[in-house]
Amino acid sequence: MTEEKPKTELATQDNAFQIMDVRDEGQILSELKGEFLDNYVYSFKQGGRDITNLSYAGVKEAIRRRGHVQILDHKVEEVNGKYRATVLIHDLVNDIDVLGVSEADADRPFAFVLAVNKAERNAFMKIIPAKFYAELIKEKLQPTARAVQPINVTPKPVSNQPKQEQIEQELIEAKLLDLLVIEKEEDAITIHYKTLLEKEAFKAVCKIAEKFGGKWVSENGVWVIPASN
Repeated sequence: MTEEKPKTELATQDNAFQIMDVRDEGQILSELKGEFLDNYVYSFKQGGRDITNLSYAGVKEAIRRRGHVQILDHKVEEVNGKYRATVLIHDLVNDIDVLGVSEADADRPFAFVLAVNKAERNAFMKIIPAKFYAELIKEKLQPTARAVQPINVTPKPVSNQPKQEQIEQELIEAKLLDLLVIEKEEDAITIHYKTLLEKEAFKAVCKIAEKFGGKWVSENGVWVIPASN
C-alpha cells in the first residue's frame, strides 16, 4: 500500500510547483520579447527543503540535446475564462506519442502564448530521461560551486535572490498570486489585480509591496516596486 504523504509536505510541493510555474511564465514572456534565456536551473528553499529543477529554458535545452522529437499537433480552446492548450509530440526514440496540457487565464496578456508554451514544456518533460535532468542540473550548478571569489569581494548571501522572485514567493505563501499579474520593466516591477480584491487581500498586497520599497499608485490601479534590490 502506498504511504500517504503528510499534508504539509504536499502543500510544500504545491507551492514549489507554483513558484517554478510563475518563473517559467516570466521566461516565456522574456523569450517573446527576444531576450536571451540563460537561467536553466531553479534552486531555492521552500518549507525548509531545497528545491532544484530545470526551468523552462532548461527543459528546452535538455530536449535540444536529446533531439529526436516531433511536434504532431496542438490545439487551444477557451474553457471557463481560461485558455486550455494541448500539445501532442512524438518521441522518435521510443516511438510513442505524449500529450502536454496547460492553462492560462484568458484575460492575461499573451495568455494564448503562455498556455501553448507551458503545454509544450509539460510534454517535453515527460520524455526527457532522468540522466539528462541530472547532467544538465549538475553542469549548470557546478560553475557556481567552483567559483573562487577574490579576497576583496564579499559573496552575496544565499537569500539574495532576485527581487521579483522574492515578491512572487511571498504572494504565493499569502495565497494571493493567482489574483494578480506581475510584470517587470527595466526599472520597476508592477503588480496588477485581475479582479477587484477584497479589503483584506488588498491590504495584504500593499503590505508585501511596501516591504520591498513599493507603493500603491491609485490613478493607475497598480503597485509599483523598484526593480533593483
